[in-house]
Amino acid sequence: MWLAAARASRRAVGVPAQPAALLASAPFGACPTTTAAAAAAAAAAGSTALPPLSQQRRTLWCSARASRKAERDLAVIAGTSESRQKTRDALAAMGGGGRVTLDVTLDDPVATLTLDHAERRNAMSPVMMAQLADQVEALEHAVESGAWSGVAVAVRGTKGAFCAGADLSHALRFTEGKVAGRQMSAFMATTLYRLRRLPLISVSLVEGAAVGGGAELCTATDHRLIADSAHVHFIHARMHVTPGWGGAYRLTQLVGPRHALRALTAAEPLSAAECVEMGLADDVFVSGQGRRALEHFLGPTVNADPAVVRAMKRVVMNAAAQPSKEQLVFERDIFAGFWGQARNADAVAGKL
Repeated sequence: MWLAAARASRRAVGVPAQPAALLASAPFGACPTTTAAAAAAAAAAGSTALPPLSQQRRTLWCSARASRKAERDLAVIAGTSESRQKTRDALAAMGGGGRVTLDVTLDDPVATLTLDHAERRNAMSPVMMAQLADQVEALEHAVESGAWSGVAVAVRGTKGAFCAGADLSHALRFTEGKVAGRQMSAFMATTLYRLRRLPLISVSLVEGAAVGGGAELCTATDHRLIADSAHVHFIHARMHVTPGWGGAYRLTQLVGPRHALRALTAAEPLSAAECVEMGLADDVFVSGQGRRALEHFLGPTVNADPAVVRAMKRVVMNAAAQPSKEQLVFERDIFAGFWGQARNADAVAGKL
């Protein structure tokens, strides 16, 4: 399958093997792109000239420049790194079931993020929100340090479901205490922003229902593959709330204002065929064949030069100006005005 082909291709383009210890110990900051790719990314970002540095330092300069811009954007969306850390710690302390795991193997070009909370259809408990942020950060470190030379990440659930959004058994706790709805919204929007900005080809493997925040989550990846029996449901209007994790902005970018407005206001489940027709999903696969569908879809990508794939992702992200930090802040503030209000609280309580 792709693994054997990718290994052979990497030998052909000269990608060095990396010791396993680097995944845990390598420092964040080194750019894995080639100098030419880094220069292309800087040019696309609006730079008119690179400083008179050595070839190696030019690459590092480009990576640091992109990192500084990302940090500025994150500060607008979710506040300072200190405030994000406090929210993360508070979410972790709130607990809840489930877990989020990251599978990164040195000789596999595709990493996997798995949401595992089967008894709640993989709904995100507070601790899972903290874990998702941790795993995205771990993937950032593995990529930027050069410890892992992969090109893609798949996001999936377990036991026939993708994600049912926020775990409603904990939802009312976000209206009081240390983590209010606005903080939770900003934290998750930031996490999905970072997932979206990874210099990897990201794919949501929707093998079951993607509901509410789960529907928003699948819009944070570059591509979506959906099982023929699955559906995507922006249920927010029925819960008397608007999207809070950046999903309205990303959905509009993906399918256009007309389709996005219909999906959000009608609040009806979208079948696999409807998702493809409106441009939300890339392809439909037979239920139970998700891994095969993923391998087929990513086949051409995993055989390409990893440095070029990552540079292409950076260039496209810059060209698309994705996401707009101002829009994410606006969307967060609208969400906060509805979250925890009487009708929303009644709707949440009715779903418990």
